[in-house]
Amino acid sequence: MADFKRLLLVSFALLSPVAGQFKKVLTNEDVLAQAKAGTAEADLLQAINKNEVRFDTSANALIALKNAGVSENVVLGILSAARRTVAAAHVQPADAAPANNGVYLVREGKYVELAPETCIWKLTTSAWFLAGAKLTGLTNITPETVVMHRPRLSGTLPGPKSRPAVSRDAEFIIVCPAGTVSAEYRLVRIDERPDRREFSVQVQYVANAYFGIAAPGESGGRVMDIETEKIAQRTYKVKLPDLKKGQYGFLAPGVIHADSTGTVHPFEIR
Repeated sequence: MADFKRLLLVSFALLSPVAGQFKKVLTNEDVLAQAKAGTAEADLLQAINKNEVRFDTSANALIALKNAGVSENVVLGILSAARRTVAAAHVQPADAAPANNGVYLVREGKYVELAPETCIWKLTTSAWFLAGAKLTGLTNITPETVVMHRPRLSGTLPGPKSRPAVSRDAEFIIVCPAGTVSAEYRLVRIDERPDRREFSVQVQYVANAYFGIAAPGESGGRVMDIETEKIAQRTYKVKLPDLKKGQYGFLAPGVIHADSTGTVHPFEIR
């Protein structure tokens, strides 16, 4: 009984509104114990986002969590938190461009890396269209028919908040991977949900699959081009468009398709 009460006290401290003040350093074992105890996914994500973490993100460790019943969103939250911890340690003076690929915020004379987060792409609009077509007996469905219904892929990020919070005049630097340029990055508007963040892009239907590259002006203006100035090899200074308050992210280059993953560097305009 004493051990059970102790577990309840630890759970309360981890998952209370002041979880960020609790000095516990979360590990894989803590998350697994809470998941087995039936803690809600949203509460687990809140604890992961608000506490210091020391996660093992090796392939074997993540597979072990999945096999033990930890949800996909929580595993993604663990990856994002681990990346934030690494990014926080990658603060460089702004007298020279960053050496590593990534997106950086220029703050108080230093480059602060925007931690990359992994998003999961899921088919949205066309899935509903195809389900409705099946129910109504529509059989001759061609790629052209599907395209007319504007298929979209929805990207999901764990947790409801993007960090860091910056002002509208924030300055960013992009260091592109070899073989890419800043024009391949996209700025996306991210919607906040109770336990996650979401955004969507329009895609094409080719060879029985949905795929594409996010293009500016699509998805109701929620995918935006960015203006950049080259300042060094593979390094660009970003000029943000006039943005309203809300959550945004730099979507890294790449072809996207259903049930794959992508990389986003999120932030919030306050």
